[in-house]
Amino acid sequence: MPARWKRLLAPASLYETPLCDSLATEAAAGRRFRARRDGSAGILEVELLEDRYAGYVKLDELEFADDDDDPRDPATGTADSPPSSALPITPAHRAYAVAFVLRALPAARPRDRYEYLWGGCLGPRFDCSGLVQTAYASAIAPTAASSTSAPPRIPRDAHQQREHCVDVPDPADALPGDLLFFGDDGSDASSPEDDDDEPGGPPSSSASASVISRRRARCDHVAMLIAPPERSSSGEDPAAVTLTYAHCSCRATGRDGVAADAVVVHRGGAAKPRPLEGADAVAARYATRFRGVGRPTRTL
Repeated sequence: MPARWKRLLAPASLYETPLCDSLATEAAAGRRFRARRDGSAGILEVELLEDRYAGYVKLDELEFADDDDDPRDPATGTADSPPSSALPITPAHRAYAVAFVLRALPAARPRDRYEYLWGGCLGPRFDCSGLVQTAYASAIAPTAASSTSAPPRIPRDAHQQREHCVDVPDPADALPGDLLFFGDDGSDASSPEDDDDEPGGPPSSSASASVISRRRARCDHVAMLIAPPERSSSGEDPAAVTLTYAHCSCRATGRDGVAADAVVVHRGGAAKPRPLEGADAVAARYATRFRGVGRPTRTL
């Protein structure tokens, strides 16, 4: 029978391998986890309940207690999903998420800029998908299906978030709070030099399943739309739509933290995405790697 679920009493770091030398993700106090298997002395492989993310933890860093509200099914000993599973993500949730991201932009935080951290999702340092996941997790708003105010949970990594979202084929139909996805053109299963949601290099044989899945994904960067799509006002390019987004990107190829950028997308794919006129090399790079828009419509 699987181990009992525990509840974190303090934030915890999950690492990619039993060496615990590379951060995989962070978990806030109150989240639930259970042991998957023992590692080396003082190291445990664990699984988080809300997004099923796995990693290794140092036992001497953990503060936890038994979960009195254990979500395990007594008949099977498993928990297929947290209690909030399949609740809808509403316009109010999206508005809260956008507000969170806007508060993370440099203009709103001139003295304590949010910087990039691979695996970061608790702040003030984030990676791209950690920022997006935390923004939605901060969006506490009752839904029509429930009077509770449980925060919506979406997957942890960029490629998982893309699979979780409903595609928005026409960029003109995108809404603030929708997610923009970036990656290679599909010709290469992994391009470490271009990956923003990856530190580069193949995963080790001891890496958790979550990490191995992430490294093999082609979608390696995610951003959030923070304003309604803007159509060309000049009429010179009526099919062009400008999408303004916020994202957290690394130092090597991005902004080394949370920043806003924009991409011009043509409806119907008549032309390749491009940056705004006069944009810098970073914005141009992301424009060439733009892959589509998705809308999170339900919790995990």
